[in-house]
Amino acid sequence: AQRGHEREHVFVVDAGGGEGEEKEGGGVALREAMAEVQAEQNARVVKLGDASIASPFTSKFSSVLCVCHVVRQGRCTLVTTHQMFKILALNSLVNAYALSILYLEGVKFGDAQMTAQGLLTAALFLVISLAKPLERLSAERPHASIFNPYLVGSVVGQASVHLALLAYVVAEATTLAPRDAKPDLEAEFEADLLNSAVFVFCSSLQLCTFAVNYRGRPFMKNLSENKPMLYMLGVGLLCLLALVVGSSDDLLEMLEVVPFPPEFRDVLLKSMLLDWFLAFLWDRACRFCFPNRASKAAMGDS
Repeated sequence: AQRGHEREHVFVVDAGGGEGEEKEGGGVALREAMAEVQAEQNARVVKLGDASIASPFTSKFSSVLCVCHVVRQGRCTLVTTHQMFKILALNSLVNAYALSILYLEGVKFGDAQMTAQGLLTAALFLVISLAKPLERLSAERPHASIFNPYLVGSVVGQASVHLALLAYVVAEATTLAPRDAKPDLEAEFEADLLNSAVFVFCSSLQLCTFAVNYRGRPFMKNLSENKPMLYMLGVGLLCLLALVVGSSDDLLEMLEVVPFPPEFRDVLLKSMLLDWFLAFLWDRACRFCFPNRASKAAMGDS
């Protein structure tokens, strides 16, 4: 009973860093107060720019404009990835036909020709990645997956156009310069009309796939605004035109291409122009017929 009436003595540490002093009071109440102070000292202070667990990125601006920037960059990256898949698919189909079926007919590419095509493709893939998003966010949305009716239909249609016209060029070249029924597949490369025609037309197909399948607005800047790619396509077309008309003997010799006869020159030029036109027309028709459904719904709600 005597203990119950005794006062408890506690030792409180001075907040200023002193030695502390002994005070009398209720021990339980003081311990609870010190626990609250300790909890406040241990609490983490959130500073400007710190990310929360619900945010994947941080921004030091007070507005939500940064979200629009992220969405624009993401859409540009997604569309660039899709168009690269389309270009790779088309180039692979055309090269598979040229390097397998046509090889059995004696069609080959020289070392200089393969090197030129490889450098051209690598350079175009480099400059196509330089495309920048637009400053304004569009209400239209890109396709979320590469497996959609537009992309698949566009690839199948363009590949059909390319292969059909390539087969036509091969048939016309074979008619003008007949070959043996059983060509020697182990023979060294020798420049002739058929080999030269296939090389020029396949090079035109590569330029066509990059130009036609460049997406542009409303997700990224148009081809006319991507100057490096525009200039590279222009230089490539000028070189192909010089090969077809035979205006540069040095270029013909460097790329191992024979001069084309006048009657075949017209056939080759018309086939190249028709290929560009039909591929562009088919891709735009697929884009019109198979838009993104989520984009249509969002535009309808707005």
